[in-house]
Amino acid sequence: MFNLSITQRYIPAVLLVAFFIIIANLLTKSVINSNEEYGKIINISGKQRMLSQRLVILGKNYITKKNKSTKSELQDAIDEISSSHQYLLTKVFTQKLNSIYYDKGLNKELEKYILNFKNLLLTQDEQYLIKSRNSSKSVLTKLDKAVKEYEKYSYSQLETLANYEFYLMLTTLFVLLLEVFFIFRPAAKRIEEDTLEIRNKEEYEKAVIESNNNAIIAIDETSKITTYNQKAEQMFGWTKEEMLNRRNLSKIVPPKYKEKHNSASLNFLKTGKSCGILGKEHELEAMKKDGSIFPIIISFGSKYKADGALVVANISDITIHKENESKLKTLNENLEAIINEKTKKLQDINENLEYLIETKTNENIKQLEIIQEQSKLASMGEMIGAIAHQWRQPLNEINMSIQNLDDDYSDGLIDEEFIDKFIDKNKKTVKFMSNTIDDFRNFFRIDKVKEKFSIKEAITSTISILSAQLSGYNIEITLSGDDFEINGFRSEFQQVILNLINNAKDALISNNIKNANINIRLKDNSVDIEDNAGGIPKNIISRIFEPYFTTKDQGKGTGIGLYMSKMIIEDNIGGTIKAKNSKNGAIFTLGFSNE
Repeated sequence: MFNLSITQRYIPAVLLVAFFIIIANLLTKSVINSNEEYGKIINISGKQRMLSQRLVILGKNYITKKNKSTKSELQDAIDEISSSHQYLLTKVFTQKLNSIYYDKGLNKELEKYILNFKNLLLTQDEQYLIKSRNSSKSVLTKLDKAVKEYEKYSYSQLETLANYEFYLMLTTLFVLLLEVFFIFRPAAKRIEEDTLEIRNKEEYEKAVIESNNNAIIAIDETSKITTYNQKAEQMFGWTKEEMLNRRNLSKIVPPKYKEKHNSASLNFLKTGKSCGILGKEHELEAMKKDGSIFPIIISFGSKYKADGALVVANISDITIHKENESKLKTLNENLEAIINEKTKKLQDINENLEYLIETKTNENIKQLEIIQEQSKLASMGEMIGAIAHQWRQPLNEINMSIQNLDDDYSDGLIDEEFIDKFIDKNKKTVKFMSNTIDDFRNFFRIDKVKEKFSIKEAITSTISILSAQLSGYNIEITLSGDDFEINGFRSEFQQVILNLINNAKDALISNNIKNANINIRLKDNSVDIEDNAGGIPKNIISRIFEPYFTTKDQGKGTGIGLYMSKMIIEDNIGGTIKAKNSKNGAIFTLGFSNE
């Protein structure tokens, strides 16, 4: 109920009040009708009692005078008491009345009483008068009781109706109170709130209009100005008192627009049809109070109904804008000449700059090629050192086999089986040395085309070259994880692995690490190379990939190994290389895409 609108609340409330008014009206009519009916009943019953007595008097006059007048009076009284009796028999409302009329015999006695007077008229026999006089006392007594019962019944019915009226009045008052508290008072509060909201809205709209930086002017269907804000006063020079509620809009319209303005305004205010200017901005001119013309931008809004119309104009003075536009045009013309001049100079500079850039680029390319060559040579030197370590043991084994050959011959140990074992053993040794040379040659092979290759196989090949050298320094190296392939230059990738393993080896040797180890792990298209050499100092870890940056002693490092490794991984292979410290050392992570 509390969510219903005021109209939805008022309609049932008014209908309910109307319903109670109708009921009250019907009840009032019922009371009036009952009063009339019960008054008639009491009146007739009382009159019947009086007529029963009057019959005796009229009967005696009739016997005494026996003329036409007394007979007529008696006949009228008999007819009247008979009709009264028949009427009252239809109004036997209570059990007690029923008992008086039928059980105690009032009906029969009264009918017999009336019949005696009727016979008296017919026979003029005085005996009928005597009978009637003798029975009159009993009839009168019972008629008195009937009259009292009718009065009692009438009073009780009227009292009941009065109670109904009272209860209806209380119910009506209660309903009205409920309506006051739950309908009329909330409705009044709502009306008050709505009124306040409307007032606030009007004040807000007025504040918005007055604070607008543009002139706001509105006219109604009679062409009277209904809105004219403070900015309009400042812009046109006319005050609100001079413009509001007057047909003075033509005062701010220049002569050249007046005819078209008047016809368009009249047409819209009559028909609601626009000439095409509504909802758009137009660059026009306006006129001040002093007659001066100035440029404006104006847009129109409207609301049209059969019983009225409203047109609102939003006007902006663009005098300063036009002046600035003119100045800007002049500046642009001057600027164009300056730009043309500067452009020619810039073209000359660009031509020289292109030559300088090309020269510098060629120098940088040569420098990069030198760095790459230095890196390659450095790696070659390290590889040669590794091969020397690889070959030292097999050469010793071959030398020992040859030295022991004389002793074995003197001892008579050389036979066909001995020769076969000797040859087989030395073939294996030479094969091992040959494989080392193949690994070296493959390592420094210049790859021209990218190809897919196995990461695990490339790392294993590099480790095999360095294994003897690492074993000589008691450095354990492990390779674990699932293999994957990448698309790139295999030899360049191996050069990166060689650089990272050699750097780890140098750090382990330099720091005298016991139980030195290098762990290489393959996982999720990435390679982790971790050592336990203590890690990279925090103050230099951000610089280790810079060219010529090294922490090694003079002559022991070129500072280009990690720089070239970064270029190979990122530029040539399209991967990433990152360094961080772990709990026991450094971790270099090489990341590759899934493609």
